[in-house]
Amino acid sequence: MAYRVLVEKALTAATALQVSIPDGWKLVPVEPTEEMVIRGFESAPSVIFSDPADWAAYEAMSGCQQAAHEAKLCYSAMLAAAPEVNGGKND
Repeated sequence: MAYRVLVEKALTAATALQVSIPDGWKLVPVEPTEEMVIRGFESAPSVIFSDPADWAAYEAMSGCQQAAHEAKLCYSAMLAAAPEVNGGKND
């Protein structure tokens, strides 16, 4: 009987730890990793490194549009570089 209670408690605890992540969402660390930070700042448009058409489109934007575009690029790059969580352990 005590064994059954112990097993049930263990199963309940394991179930409580499971997290359902909706499609289009991702778990990320509270503090970005070094790789995430590097990918984030490297995502900024650059006359030297950007595709000429992308750079021309960026240059045609207003200052606010450029800032929003940079934020989206940085966010996307940092999410892509975030470590995956697998079974409670980071890869």
